[in-house]
Amino acid sequence: MKFNLTMLALSLGLSAFTAGAQTLDLGPDATGYRRFLLYPHLEKGFDAMARGDRGVAVAEFEQARALAPNNPVVAIHLA
Repeated sequence: MKFNLTMLALSLGLSAFTAGAQTLDLGPDATGYRRFLLYPHLEKGFDAMARGDRGVAVAEFEQARALAPNNPVVAIHLA
């Protein structure tokens, strides 16, 4: 029973994390095209974090940062 509750809590936590990533606000300076370029890298970074793959996550966030070097939201995720 305790194992099932733990798994349920982890599942809900990961679902909330993924849902939050999909509604990420990149600020007013991010154009539609810029968002189109950034979202795949951010999504891959979030997925890698969920899997515990820090190296891939950092690499994806660095790619997003290279595409939007002045975007504070991207900088925060890389940090």
